Amino acid sequence: MEPNELIKKFSKIEYGFFDKNGKKYKNIGAGFLRRYRLQSIEHIEKTMVGICWETVELSRYYLEKNGYSCKTYFFVIPRDKFYNHSILVYEKNNKYYWIEYSLVKLKGIREHKSLKDIIFDVLDHFNLVMPKRKVRYEDIKIFEYKIPRANSSCLQFFYHCISSKNLTSEYIPEYLKNIAQKQII
Repeated sequence: MEPNELIKKFSKIEYGFFDKNGKKYKNIGAGFLRRYRLQSIEHIEKTMVGICWETVELSRYYLEKNGYSCKTYFFVIPRDKFYNHSILVYEKNNKYYWIEYSLVKLKGIREHKSLKDIIFDVLDHFNLVMPKRKVRYEDIKIFEYKIPRANSSCLQFFYHCISSKNLTSEYIPEYLKNIAQKQII
């Protein structure tokens, strides 16, 4: 399945999650940490319900099946209720693409010249992950992670990601510098 077909087919995925007993929740709230389980690809397709972590894995599955090389990134503020977002990036013809399902205002495929441009775009829109909260960009951590185990709990998924390649020092200092320069101008 090509990226445009993927977006068309799965653009109607409803935001939500299932617990280990199969009960559906439409909002992440109290109990998410204890109840959540990462769905299999088959279950996401059947239910058309998922959170960003799951839609990332759905995209990875289909794109890699079609020969695309994909990388996945986890953005998190660990000390502040673990606000986080996962994205998938693939490269084609020297351009980089971010597929987004969960953040409604950004839903679709976003094209960029570089991975850094995508990382900065995610950071520019992190306020969508933390509505009604002021984003402290210096607290955001960025990790590149591999495929997580299906049926992982929330804590197992977090541990999987934060035990992965830490890219924070590669991107956050430059991003903070860019923000400071924009405020001066």
